[in-house]
Amino acid sequence: MKDLNLAFLFDVDGVIAEIPHEKSWRKASLEWKLIKEGFDFTQFYQKNIAGIPGLSGAKIILDLTGYYQKNKIIVEKEKEEKAMEFRNLKQKCLDEYLDLGDFRLFEEVVSIIKDAKKNKIPLAAISSSENAEKILKKTNIYEIFNSTTLGAISHKVSKKEDLYILCFEKLCKKLNLKKSLLPIAFEDADKAISAVKTLNYFCIGIARQGLATPESLIRNGADLAYNEKNLKERGYEGIIIDIRQKLSLFS
Repeated sequence: MKDLNLAFLFDVDGVIAEIPHEKSWRKASLEWKLIKEGFDFTQFYQKNIAGIPGLSGAKIILDLTGYYQKNKIIVEKEKEEKAMEFRNLKQKCLDEYLDLGDFRLFEEVVSIIKDAKKNKIPLAAISSSENAEKILKKTNIYEIFNSTTLGAISHKVSKKEDLYILCFEKLCKKLNLKKSLLPIAFEDADKAISAVKTLNYFCIGIARQGLATPESLIRNGADLAYNEKNLKERGYEGIIIDIRQKLSLFS
């Protein structure tokens, strides 16, 4: 098989770093009395919110918990205003957690990023979160990336697929490369994987313990998928081999 021109696009939340988005949404939901203590928010979050830009996530929570219906909010502008208010509360909660250092890097992914850099693979970081840049800079890996597209609100997009299009375009422009590059997206959330596949990008699913399995991510559209253990075992070289083998099936 001929040499491939690959570009790696790494989602930040859940792939590069564990950021307390779920915990922040849960706290905000409790403050607004949208849910009760004991509610299985993890399952609710993973099914409906994970990988969704903040304002859209706020609207989904308010809709699914019956807030709009209960308060007889039917005008779209009013829904948007309430969603922004709720999203701002979630952001306040998240800032408090981050100030306490409540986040961590996934070292097995950072190792792959660094090895990809050594092998001159074009690298981009992508996130719907407005907090991703802060995390990457605090952990001193921001400069590793050739390009970043961080924050759906900052970039005025509401869909993850639009953020990916912008991310790939920015990376190609930054490096003066043509779009003959094959974008390889690293994602952990089902909805984000679906967004990636609508663009016909190659997608690698990262299964975090208690949230997903490689098998479930494959079922939801990922081309390859790893849990934390086999991701560490395969490393950069193993992933490159797996990508080549997968692509050879379609050549």
